[in-house]
Amino acid sequence: MKKLMIATFASLFSLALIAGETHFLRIEINETKEEGSHVNVRLPLNLINAFEETVRDAIEEVDFEGHEINVRQIWETLKEAGPTDFIEINDAKGSVRVSTTGSQILISADGEYRDKVSMTIPYELCDAIFTEKENLDFNRIVAILESMAGRDLVMVNSEDATVRIWIE
Repeated sequence: MKKLMIATFASLFSLALIAGETHFLRIEINETKEEGSHVNVRLPLNLINAFEETVRDAIEEVDFEGHEINVRQIWETLKEAGPTDFIEINDAKGSVRVSTTGSQILISADGEYRDKVSMTIPYELCDAIFTEKENLDFNRIVAILESMAGRDLVMVNSEDATVRIWIE
């Protein structure tokens, strides 16, 4: 089974390269310990299409501790609220902030609450992902991600490691 998965992944990766894909999803993880590992992932964005059916089934409702959560409905409600600071915690232990600007969702945390985290998610990407299951357009998602080339999607800095996710 493991060999089949590796062969399938290699085939999908090769097809994506042959198709002329020039943008890549990059994930880099560096452990800061003396014997820490380094992980560097570089996947063609159009590889996302290989996971289409799995994502379609998972995206509409998420199970959280036995409760189904309609992610699309949550997204629509957040978007309708307009530019807002939804969560803001500042104290001696650190800070956590979740807000929207009208075009982006901004998430940041640092201190004892969490390792230093910074995420920026454009509304356009959320609209493309959190749509009706039958309207989910993976080509649109890839195009939006391609337009984000050069921008960090996620940055995490902790005592033990740094994680960076971006589009190249």
